[in-house]
Amino acid sequence: MEKAKEGNRIEPDMELILETPTGKLTGVFLSTPINSYQSVYTAWLKEKPGVIVLANNINEAIDELFVSLNFMLEVEKQIEEEEYEAKLEDEILKLDYRN
Repeated sequence: MEKAKEGNRIEPDMELILETPTGKLTGVFLSTPINSYQSVYTAWLKEKPGVIVLANNINEAIDELFVSLNFMLEVEKQIEEEEYEAKLEDEILKLDYRN
């Protein structure tokens, strides 16, 4: 199946609105034939550029998007906690220095 092109951009096969823990996000799906009998699907979330997966079918791609999104949210939460702890530590050091 030949993809419609807009400049150098390949148009996706499908977009779905997915209910996620962070609200509604747009899943974008693109199929790429790997031989005469099978395609591989690349899927990503428009609103979360780091979430991109490869799968054998659409259902697997949706499942993998949720797994990847949950992992990304966990990492973002951990980073926020570490940044908060570092700021708190800096404030404590500033208070100690003043006394």
